[in-house]
Amino acid sequence: DKVVTDSGTTGYVARGDDDEDYIQVVGSNVSGKGFETSGSNLVCEPDVTVSNITSKLSGAVVKDAKGKKVTSGNIGTGYTIEYDGEKYTVVKLGDVDSDARTTSADYVKIKNYIMEKSSLSDVQKQGADVDLDGKTTSADYVRLKNYIMGKDNITI
Repeated sequence: DKVVTDSGTTGYVARGDDDEDYIQVVGSNVSGKGFETSGSNLVCEPDVTVSNITSKLSGAVVKDAKGKKVTSGNIGTGYTIEYDGEKYTVVKLGDVDSDARTTSADYVKIKNYIMEKSSLSDVQKQGADVDLDGKTTSADYVRLKNYIMGKDNITI
C-alpha cells in the first residue's frame, strides 16, 4: 500500500498477519516544484534554490559540498540535504562544475569530458545529463548551451 506523510514523503508498506512486524518501507519519494528524489539523490532543475527546498521540506538541513550549512542562495551539485532521517546528494541539472550556478563553464566541462580531455565525478556526470537519458553526450552539451542562451528549458 502507498503511504504519504504530512511532510510529503511517499513510501510503501507490505501487509501481513497481526502477529508479525509487517510494516516495511520499500521506497520513498520526496519532491517539490523543480526537484525530486531519485534513489539517494535529489535531482533539481537549474533555478532551484535553498529556499525552494526548505520551504517545501520543513526541517531540511542543506549543506554545501564542504559540509557547511547553507540557509539561502543557490543550491548546487554535490550539496547534501538531510530530511526526515534520510541524506540526499544534490544533482542540479546543468551545474557540472558544482559552483551552484549554471553558466558557460558548465558546458565547457561537458565538452572537455566528451572529448576525453578531462574527467567528471559521478555526481557531476549526473548534473551534466540534462536530457536525463542516463549518459553524458553532445546532446547534453547542446541543450545546456541552448538553455544558457535562453533557447531551451531544462526540466525534470
